[in-house]
Amino acid sequence: MIKKSKLERNVRTDVREVRDILPDSIAYNPLDYIDLSNGIFIGLDKDDQPQYITAEEFQTQHADLIGTIGSGKGVSACVLLYQAILSGEGVFVEDPKNDEWAPHVLREACQKAGKPFVLINLNNLHFQLDLLADISHEQLEELFNAGFSLGKKGEGADFYRIADRRAARNTAAIYENGMTLRDLFNTDFVKSFDETVPAFYGELEEIALVSSINARNGFSLKKIFDEGGCCYIIGSMRNQKIISAQRMILTRLIQIAETRDRIKGKPRPVAIFLDELKYHLSRPALEGLGAARDKGVHIIMAHQSVKDLYACPADLDGDEKQYSRSV
Repeated sequence: MIKKSKLERNVRTDVREVRDILPDSIAYNPLDYIDLSNGIFIGLDKDDQPQYITAEEFQTQHADLIGTIGSGKGVSACVLLYQAILSGEGVFVEDPKNDEWAPHVLREACQKAGKPFVLINLNNLHFQLDLLADISHEQLEELFNAGFSLGKKGEGADFYRIADRRAARNTAAIYENGMTLRDLFNTDFVKSFDETVPAFYGELEEIALVSSINARNGFSLKKIFDEGGCCYIIGSMRNQKIISAQRMILTRLIQIAETRDRIKGKPRPVAIFLDELKYHLSRPALEGLGAARDKGVHIIMAHQSVKDLYACPADLDGDEKQYSRSV
């Protein structure tokens, strides 16, 4: 038994007792407070009064939600994304956990706003998404580098990754409009890499097996950029080829955002929610996030602790990822 002295002063807060000094949580219905004429509802203050920020503030800032399991990160994100859909934004959700309620909440928002809602399950064997729709050779090469972690890692194996990146560059060069990753893998050119570049060949073979992103003339991510609404993508936290697909999808979203015309008019704001952040990051995506706000894209990230960022691909430094949260 530990008995504290009443005479102690200037002591640090005991992390085991932080909960006791936090305000009590109350149950409430966010729909009672959502009113776009007042701004974007972000929650209640300590006096249980609604707090709002302007739509411009919301659309030009990233948000990082950190909390333990069951702390309400997903609920908070859904409240923000619900309002983003109602305000005409395009919304993309990458959910590796397969949340039980989030798809239904966002689908209701799309119905209310008269916008399309698309649900894609990367684990499903059905053909759903055409990941390479309207892609250029340079963008495809970048997708390979992101999904397969082909960047330099500061180790001896970097010497062999030169061959992998060369194979990625040459494979991207033979891409023709309408082809999928599976079509590329089945070409005689790529088959010749089986013995000469086995690492790249094996990675492309795995991603070619993900039927959900290899739909010829399937759903195009650009549709949400153009029309608004929501594309909800269910992924995985364990299946490595699905995790690679998740990283490629995020990179593709950034690519589409970067190529939008910003001269003739202001592009549609787009919100991207990355649940369990570490399963989506790659070096190209991380570098793209730094300039995403300038392209009309804002990111909502959710993870359990800052240390989660150190469990990302090996071609990323943990301190780099932590710094990027403030960009």
